[in-house]
Order: sequence, then structure tokens, then C-alpha cells
Amino acid sequence: MRKVAVYGKGGIGKSTISSNLTAALSEKGMRVMQIGCDPKHDSTRLLIAGIEQRTVLEYLRDTKENERKLEDITETGYKGCICVEAGGPEPGVGCAGRGIISAFDLLEDLGINEIELDAVLYDVLGDVVCGGFAVPLRNDYADTVYIVTSGEYMSIYAANNILRGTANYDPDRIGGLIFNSRGDDEEKERVMKFSCAVGVPVIAEFSRSKMFLEAERIGKTVVEAFPDSEIAEKFRKLADTAIEGKKHTARFLSDPELESAVLGRSVAKITATEEKGRPGRSEDTSGRSSAKLKETHDAKTKQITCSAPRKTQKEVVHGCAFAGTLCTTLSVEGLASVLHAPRDCAHYAVQMVTNALRRSFTNGDVPIRPFALPNVRCSNMDDADTIFGAVSKLESDVNHMIDKGNDTIAVITSCPSGIIGEDIDGMISRIKKKNPDVTIIPIIEDGNIKGDYMQGATDACIELIRALSEEGKKERSVNLIGMKTFGINTVENVRFVSEVLEKLGIEVNCTCVGDTTVEKIRNIPRSELCILMTPDSIAVETMNFIRSRFGLRSTDNMARPGMMETELWIREAAAHFGENEKAELAIKEIRNEFIGRLESLKWKLKGKKVYIVGMKRDINWIMEAAVGCGMDVLRHVVIDITDREEVRDLEKKYGIELIPGGRKENIKGMRDRTERILDPHIPVDPDTDAWIRKDMAEKEPDLLLSTYPIDSGKDVRTCFLPVNPNVTPFAGPEFAELWSRTLKAPVKEGWRKDVV
Repeated sequence: MRKVAVYGKGGIGKSTISSNLTAALSEKGMRVMQIGCDPKHDSTRLLIAGIEQRTVLEYLRDTKENERKLEDITETGYKGCICVEAGGPEPGVGCAGRGIISAFDLLEDLGINEIELDAVLYDVLGDVVCGGFAVPLRNDYADTVYIVTSGEYMSIYAANNILRGTANYDPDRIGGLIFNSRGDDEEKERVMKFSCAVGVPVIAEFSRSKMFLEAERIGKTVVEAFPDSEIAEKFRKLADTAIEGKKHTARFLSDPELESAVLGRSVAKITATEEKGRPGRSEDTSGRSSAKLKETHDAKTKQITCSAPRKTQKEVVHGCAFAGTLCTTLSVEGLASVLHAPRDCAHYAVQMVTNALRRSFTNGDVPIRPFALPNVRCSNMDDADTIFGAVSKLESDVNHMIDKGNDTIAVITSCPSGIIGEDIDGMISRIKKKNPDVTIIPIIEDGNIKGDYMQGATDACIELIRALSEEGKKERSVNLIGMKTFGINTVENVRFVSEVLEKLGIEVNCTCVGDTTVEKIRNIPRSELCILMTPDSIAVETMNFIRSRFGLRSTDNMARPGMMETELWIREAAAHFGENEKAELAIKEIRNEFIGRLESLKWKLKGKKVYIVGMKRDINWIMEAAVGCGMDVLRHVVIDITDREEVRDLEKKYGIELIPGGRKENIKGMRDRTERILDPHIPVDPDTDAWIRKDMAEKEPDLLLSTYPIDSGKDVRTCFLPVNPNVTPFAGPEFAELWSRTLKAPVKEGWRKDVV
């Protein structure tokens, strides 16, 4: 069976060429099927008397799966040829390339390959040689590719791009060029120059003729309408060439080579230096945004953050930006979330919220209240929506939420919406004209290219603050920045900080952004101070935005675990509001309780040797507890996951040398027993792990505190370091209680030996 693909620039006449070629092949007694692969769906109309055929994609959209039949989307045309139109979305909507893929999949599912045929002809738009329109180029579809071109430069340019696309699959399948003249005296010369340059012959030439127009007027091909004409004879010769199937190797030209070969002019190549200085070009040659990356350095934690999407940091994406955004918006009471996403994506993201809620109840912790009744609706995008677009569905869902009484709505996009370029802003403008009092906040998270879960959560925090915050009279209150919405201790952390501030006569306004309300977000600029609750990128980036937009000050000291850290942030917040005396009274009360808890544990832990291996240097709270209980801290090893570029930045910024590859080095300013091991690739490489095992074997600790399981070579009791410790002074004593219980347990489990 001959399988032919006819490509060419839009409007070049390839559908006319294709249908006449199909007619000529059918006259020879061959059973031919022509598949139109152009959204205009006008490829086969001259073979079926000008009838407008139902397209595959319309059928896919409108017909239930169990009701679909192949005969519904095929028409029998001239001399028994079979006609199929793939179709596509309306101009400017959806993804026509994806439509081609879906159309071909449906045809295969309905048994198109079971029809006995002598030839299949694919008529394909050639302006866009993307993955969808390139499907017929694949080996299991067309075995020969013909390219229709005129002598106009842009038509030849498109032909060269088609050669380039063919070369990506199999360059030895080009059947030849079909020259469809526009009537320009010099165009034949240009086509021949191109033909010679790429090594592909012109196998047929058609001149402008009123005969084509006359045939179209009666809904027929020239072969059918004027069978004895010279043009009809040329199509029969082209049919013989197609049956013969002679093929050539494609060679495509670079743009300068094409202009030189076809137009006879040379194009000077722009140097890198000249390119850098061109208008509209970024001064940053690293490929990042021309906007300078905003860095924040906290002298206490040495935390480096960047306002660019996390993908630019060369990180592997952990989680989905879409999910990170939704988990943030659902934590805000009074905010509805409308998701422009497939049902599965929405289900996954909402399940993260309900799992967090379930975990809180199981552990006896206080859950984030808005998670209990997630106010969310999804447009349920399906395969057809990625082809035809689904803004109308999204608009209907937003209007539905408005009709239910929601006046503040976040619209969150996902991967498919970004891929097809949905006009979300236009949709919001239409709705706002009818509902001027409704606030609609677009949060465009078009998939993992935007970033990971952390990036999505950061974007949601910033966009909600940008859209909702209203400046007004300053209030004696603070904002707590950096809520970990999935932390089972989030509510308790806020409760502790709020109770301390209440003793100072200070109110907490907004916990940003999580477990809060729309009204509290509106009041963010009215607070006098912000306190960070975590050094992670979400909190720091959100704080950077609040600081730059509203000029709000944040404390230098964060609300972190441990007595010392607690004293620092309390004193700083109190000094801002002139409440130093109250602060000292509160600190004294807290310190007494802290010391009392440690004293009750000292007799259990005094003299015990502890070895610490973690991913963080922020362990003052652990050291406080260990030293306070009289324990002997043998070593603190920090494993950093850092790429080499970031290593160089750290070395320059902090004036230290970091040695990769499992080697240890003391760093100035850290505790005498603290050492740093740096591996720029993975958390722990074999060399590093071996060094730790050897060191532990020599020091023989009673207790190992570690971020991850370590095979020390000998039995040692282990407690794992919490990812999200409580931001209270009692985090250390609470952790120490676990140590005391662990040390009572046998080193080796014995119960398995009792099982017969």
C-alpha cells in the first residue's frame, strides 16, 4: 500500500493538488483514502461534490464513546475513494496540533487500519511543523512526502521547514517538490534554485488556470470535471510517479543559506557581542530573565533565596506548582477556588488537603479550619478541551461560584491550559463587566515548567496579597509570615506566638498565607510589623514582596525552635512596640518552664553520648536540650545538597571554602564539635556515608539523631530529626523526652524471634 503525505504552506493549493491526485489514483482502479489534516477541513470537498463533511474532532467532542462508529466520519467520494476530515478548533482557540493526534488515535480505535486500501493520502498544513502536524511524517503513517510550493519566498521557506521536520524522522522519504505556480515570471527560477540546493527534484508543475476555479464552482476536481484537459493529464502522470514511489534524501538549508540560494543575497551572521546589544535583548547571557534576581541574605540563618521561578535554580521539581497554589488558596476562609484543570489533577491536589486534615485528626492536632470544607470547583478539562479550548467551561464555573454567593474567587490554571494558551484574562474581563463587585484573582500556574509545589505556594501568597491588600490606618498588630499549611503543628505554633504577643498587648492580624481569612489578608498593610515563622523560600519571598510593596518592616529574628531563638524574637517585637518590661516578664516565665522540663530529664540523659547528622545547621534548639540535660555531643555533621554554581556563590558570599566529595572541614564561627560535609550532587554519597560510619564506630554514641537512616555498622538507637519542629522554646525538651524513651528500648528488637 502506498502511503503519501502532501505538505505545503497554508493557501498554497495543496488541498486542490491532493484531491486531484486522489481522483487520478482512483481512476486507475485503486482504492484510495484521503485524510484532510487541516483545521479548515476543506481537503476532501471536491471529491464529495462540495459537501461539508463532519470532522473527526467534532465527532469526538459530541459523541459518547460507546456510540462511535467509523462510518459516521467517512464519506465515499469520486470513483469510490474514502474521505476523512480531521478538523480542528476555532481560530485562536485550543491546540490544532493536539487535535491531529487525537483524530488519528480515534481513527485507529475505530478500525481505520482494517479497511483494505491501495493508497492513503494525508493532506497536511505545513506552516506549523509541530508534533501534532508532524504525525503523518512518522514511519508508521506516510512512506513518501510530497511538498507543494510556489516561487514565493515564504512558500519556499515553509518547504524548507518541512524538509527540516522530515529529517527529524527519516530524511530518505521525500518524493519531490510539486510546483504550483502563482504566475510570477521569476518564481520558477527560484523554485529550481531551491530544488538544486536541497537535492530534491520538481516532479510536477501546474500553472495558474481558470479551469481550477470552474471545477471548484461545481464542486469537482479538474480530473473529474475536465477529464480530457492537459491539467488532468498532468495529475495522472503525478499519480504514476506516486505509484512508482521514488524517494530522495532531504537536505534542509539554514536561513542564511536559504536566502543566499533562493534570493541570491548573503546575510551577515550576528555575533554574540552584537546579539547582546540588540534592542529587546537581555543583558544576562545566562538565559535567565533580564530582571536581576532579588537575593535576600539573613545573617542569622545564611538563607539564600531568589525571586525567580525555582526551575531557574536548576532544581529537580518536587511536586506541582498547581497543587502548591491550590493548597494555599484552600487555606483561606472566604476565598473560593476555581480550577482550570483535568479532573485528575484537581483530585490529586484536593486529596493533599484532605490527607493533611485527616493526619491532624489522627495525631490529635488542631487542623487548619478552612481545609474541613474546601470551597472548590473544577472545569474538568478533557482531551477534547485541549483541542477546542475550554474557556467557556471555566467561565461557566466561575459564574456558578458567583451565583452561590462567592465574591472573592481565585482562578488557578494547570498544564493543559498553558499548553493551548487559554485567554484567562479576557474571560475575567467579561465576567467583571457583569459583576464589578466580585474580586477574581488569576493565578497562572501552567504546570511544572513554572516550577514546583513551593513555587506555586509562593505565587499564590504573593498574588492573593497583591489583589486583596488594602492600606489604611496602622493597627497595633503583626503579621506572621510563613504558614506551613501541611504542618500538623501549624495551628499550635500560631497559638503559642499569639499568646506571647497577647501578653505584650500585641494582636496577630494575618497568618500569611494559611489558616486565615480574606479580610485579614486585606489588612496586612495595616499591621506595623511582620514576623517570619520559617526560613523557607515561600516565607522569604512573600516577606520580600510585602516589604517592597507596603514598606512593612520584619523582625531580624524569626520565631524558631529553642529558648534562645524565642527570647530574641520576643525582645525585638517588644522593642518595636515599646513593651520591653512586659517582654522580660514573659521571657522569665517561659524560661522557668523550659529549665524545669530539662531538669526533669537530666537524670535520664546525663552523660549519654549523642551523634547528630542532619541537612540543616539550624539545630541550636537541639543543642540547648542536649547540653541542658548534660549529654555529650560527639559531632554535628551537616549534609548540604548544593550544586557547584551555588557552592561558588556561597564561598564568595561567606568567605569560606567548601570542599565537595565527602571531605570534612571545620568552618569558622560554628561550634568546636561541628563539622560540615558537602556533597553537591546527592544527599549522601558512598564516601560520605563511609566516613560517617567509621567516625561513629570510633566514637560509639549511645544515640544517633539523623535526618535519614544510617547503617553505622553496629547497633545504635536512632531518633529522626523533625522536618518541621515546633517554633516554641519547648521543642528541645519535647524532643529530649523522645530520646529518653528511645534509650530505654532494647538496641535490637527481639519480638520477631518469638514468632514461630
